[in-house]
Amino acid sequence: MTVTDPREDLDAAVDEALPMLAAGLPGTDAAELRARVRTTPDLAEAVARADVVQENGPEDLAFKQRLFADAARHAPAGALPATSGSGIVATRVAERLPDDAAARTLVARPFNPPHVVPLVEIVPGERTAEETVEAAVAFYRSLGRTPVRLRKELPGFAANRLQGALLQEAFHLVLGGVLDAGELDTVVKTSLGGRYAAVGPFESLHLGGGPGGIRHMLRHLGPGLTEGRSAWATRNRTPPPSPRSSGRRRPRTGPEPRSTGAAPPSATASNWR
Repeated sequence: MTVTDPREDLDAAVDEALPMLAAGLPGTDAAELRARVRTTPDLAEAVARADVVQENGPEDLAFKQRLFADAARHAPAGALPATSGSGIVATRVAERLPDDAAARTLVARPFNPPHVVPLVEIVPGERTAEETVEAAVAFYRSLGRTPVRLRKELPGFAANRLQGALLQEAFHLVLGGVLDAGELDTVVKTSLGGRYAAVGPFESLHLGGGPGGIRHMLRHLGPGLTEGRSAWATRNRTPPPSPRSSGRRRPRTGPEPRSTGAAPPSATASNWR
């Protein structure tokens, strides 16, 4: 694997990040991983023999468009360029690319920390070829990840929009004096966190509904949920948070963490031949 970034301390940044990454990968150590990683500040050199180019740069459309254009000029014709962006869709990233390069461009969004959390959201753009999507799914699955294809492009994709909805309600509860930040974290860790690691929201509702499944659960809980949301809105004089609104206004608590650890390089070219 080749890691590229214009930063002068690239080697030091990789050396610093690898022990932390190795701790989350059973059966590996930092020295073993470092022997498999090459670094270079030259993007053209990094992508020259790559099968997959994974971009982990700033969440800036103009930057991504320049980077993907440069990568398309220097990478092999069959290379798969993927962006790890938090919300910029592939159609925008590929706007200025020729059709052949755009056909190979998509979002492959890991969830942090990516070496521990298996999800990779696969989101094709308007010009992404179906064979590119299939190749991306097969590639990330071969790495032990869990790729999930989204059928529509939308800002924030799926996981970040779900996370945003939860964060919005969390901020409302804390700022409203219902509980403090530590207590809210405890609530999530000792309830939804463990539950959703085992079953998803719809699975949970279906199991909770007994023989009647999710339909029974919604008939049973639906009126109470509607009444609760209406009361919340009356007390706060603002609409209660919803996944729809939170997708447009995602709370930010700091810089978006990136997938290679502390201050990682902007692009990773992987040669898997």
